[in-house]
Amino acid sequence: MSNYKAIPDSVTVIGPHEMVNNINVLKTEKVLLSNVKTNISTTVKLVLPEHTNDLKFSTKNVGFVANVEKFTEGTVKIPIQIINLPKDVLIKYFPKEVKVSYYTSLDNFSKIKANDFKVICDYNKVNTNQSVLIPELVKAPEGVKHVKLNQQKIEFIILK
Repeated sequence: MSNYKAIPDSVTVIGPHEMVNNINVLKTEKVLLSNVKTNISTTVKLVLPEHTNDLKFSTKNVGFVANVEKFTEGTVKIPIQIINLPKDVLIKYFPKEVKVSYYTSLDNFSKIKANDFKVICDYNKVNTNQSVLIPELVKAPEGVKHVKLNQQKIEFIILK
């Protein structure tokens, strides 16, 4: 969901200066939505401060409007970068790339590129006698959700 707004976006409050001056923000009642599949347009009550008999509000309700975008799943293959590998150590590792799956809006889908992601394996995190590296996603583009690496271990051997 993106591009949501309250209509009106502000409320006029009339009353004694001391009381009006203490009001910086007005909240709405909680809006709970589930399985939203279409754009939203509804009315929500304002939560007015207590003991406001001397105050007048230009409205006691606001419209809540939100545009709902359709999402799709995407996958890209991302090359793995090994970091903190000592200069005197050579390794061979497999696989050289991992699949990354993600969700994004249909509008954003064509803008997502493989080089928007970065996957690393940190050699400093390898324990003695361990033959696997753990891939970590360290960069993902804005607008993607639920990013997941489809490979949890990268096998490696040290070349002598």
